[in-house]
Amino acid sequence: MAVKQKRIRCTRCGERETVMRGERGPASIYCDLCRDEVKREQNALRAQAYRQRKANYGGGSALNAPPPGRAADFVVVPRVTQEPMEQDEEDRLVALFWEGFGVPDLHSERGNELYYDWVETEEWIAGPIYTVANGGTWDYVFTAQDGSFAAIGDIEALLRWYTTPIERFRKRVEEYHPRSEAGRIDRETLLHKVAILHELGGLGATIHTLRQGVKPSRDTQEDL
Repeated sequence: MAVKQKRIRCTRCGERETVMRGERGPASIYCDLCRDEVKREQNALRAQAYRQRKANYGGGSALNAPPPGRAADFVVVPRVTQEPMEQDEEDRLVALFWEGFGVPDLHSERGNELYYDWVETEEWIAGPIYTVANGGTWDYVFTAQDGSFAAIGDIEALLRWYTTPIERFRKRVEEYHPRSEAGRIDRETLLHKVAILHELGGLGATIHTLRQGVKPSRDTQEDL
């Protein structure tokens, strides 16, 4: 992979710095020292948000508040009457939601880099799953007029939109071959997160179809 050098002026401290990034990544806007400080601050904020989510979990609505910064993507509609099978599926989805979309406990530098390169995409794709967990359906996706879900008109298209970035993330994690025990644990933690995200997509599709009064097709179930 080609490595590029770029001369920048740090937007935090104003010092000039030569930064290096691979051909697939953007050049940093911070010098090395400020970038480390920003990462620590972001880690602290995400950990604080995660603790708040866990504190809220279980009281009133199963998922009381959307993750910060993505509120516009999360649409909660009135809860509909549930059949017993649907209730089992929803209980499973709610139980797994923050395991899939929460902040993992990572201990290696590369493990944290992989996660924080991914987390913005994770927050972006969480909306439909969050909506189902709060009693809604995916109809708002299929009827969106603002271009936020362009070309997504059915469950299959939505699942492709949801799973494609997860698969790209899975491949990046699988390409990570750590030598330390902490790295090996982090790799397994991230691969477990990927498996949970995939399961949440399948549960979301099943619950949506049940709320629509339509039995999930065999093809859709196999795709999940």
